[in-house]
Amino acid sequence: MRATLNILGSVLLAMAALACVQPAFAQESAASAVEAARSAIERARQAGGEREGGDDLAAARSWYSQAEKALDSATSILGRVATAATRRERDEEIVYLARMARVKAETAEAKARRVATRLELAEAQKLLAGFQGALAIAREREATDAKAKAAQATTDTDRRQLEEAQRKLAEAERQRADTDRQRAAEQAAMQEKLAALEKDRAAQALQTQAMERERAVLAAAGKIPQTTSRVSGRRVVISMTVANLFTPANEISPAGRKVLDGVGDFLKETAVAKVLVRSYTDDRGSSATNQALSVKRADAVREYLVGAKGIPADRVSSEGLGEADPVATNANDAGRALNRRVDISVPLSE
Repeated sequence: MRATLNILGSVLLAMAALACVQPAFAQESAASAVEAARSAIERARQAGGEREGGDDLAAARSWYSQAEKALDSATSILGRVATAATRRERDEEIVYLARMARVKAETAEAKARRVATRLELAEAQKLLAGFQGALAIAREREATDAKAKAAQATTDTDRRQLEEAQRKLAEAERQRADTDRQRAAEQAAMQEKLAALEKDRAAQALQTQAMERERAVLAAAGKIPQTTSRVSGRRVVISMTVANLFTPANEISPAGRKVLDGVGDFLKETAVAKVLVRSYTDDRGSSATNQALSVKRADAVREYLVGAKGIPADRVSSEGLGEADPVATNANDAGRALNRRVDISVPLSE
C-alpha cells in the first residue's frame, strides 16, 4: 500500500508541475512570431490536440499557413524593395496572423492537457477508493488479530499517507484552476491587443485614403488655367486675379468665364462640400467703395458657378473683404494687381 501511495504522490506532483506551465507573450518580429506559432502547434499536437482540440488545432494551422505565406512574400525580392511603411504594415499583419495561430494552438493544447488531467484524477480517485477498501479490511482484521497494535500503527501510517495524497490532489486542483484563470486572462489580453492592432490598421487605412484624396484635390486644382493654388490649414485656396476674370466694368469677361468653367469642372469632379468665394481689392479708393466692389465681384463669381456651371446653390457662399489680407504690396501697380483677386476656398476633406 505504501508503494501505491508513493506512486499516487508522484502522479499528483507531475500534475501540479504540468498545471504551472504558462505561456509567455512578448514583442516579436514577424519571423520569430511565425516560429513561435509553429512551435505552439507542435506542442499542441504532441499533447494530443488532434484528438481533444481538433477544431482549434485546425484553425491554428490555417492561421499559421497564412502567416507563413505572408512571411515568404515579405522575404521575396519584391517584398524587400517595398517602402518602410508597407514593410511595417506587412510585418504587423504577419505577427497578427502568427499570434492568432499561436492562441488557437495553445487553446488546443490546454484542452488536451485538461482531458489528460481529468483522466489522471479519475485514476487517482480509483486508487483512493482502493486505499479506503484496504483500510476497511485492516480495521476488520484488527478486531481479531493478535497483533492489534502493530496493525493499528500500520493503519495510522496509511491514513497519514492517504491524507497527504488527498492534500496533494486538492493542491493540484487549485493550481490547475489558477492556471486556467491566468491562461484565460492572458488570452483575453491578447485578444484586446489584436483588436487594438486591427483598429490601428483601420485608422492608418483611413489616413492613407485622406492623404490620397488631398493629393488628388491639389493636383486637380493645379490644372485650372490662369489660377494659383495653395494650402491653408485643411483647405486649398484657388486664387484668380481680377484682371483675368472681369472687364473694366466689373462684368465677368469671356476669358474669365473660361477660368470659372475650369473652377466649376474642378468642383464637380472633386465633389467637395461647401466652398467659399472671397473677393479682395487693393487700397486705392475709400474703404466703403472697395468693400462694396469686393462684394459685387464675389457675388458675380458665385452666381456664375451656380447658374452657368450647375453647382448647387447651398454649396457655394460668397463674401467681400475689401482691402483686407493683401498678398503683395500696394505701393506699386504689380502688387496692387495681385491684391485685386478672388479666392475660392475648398475643404481638403469632408
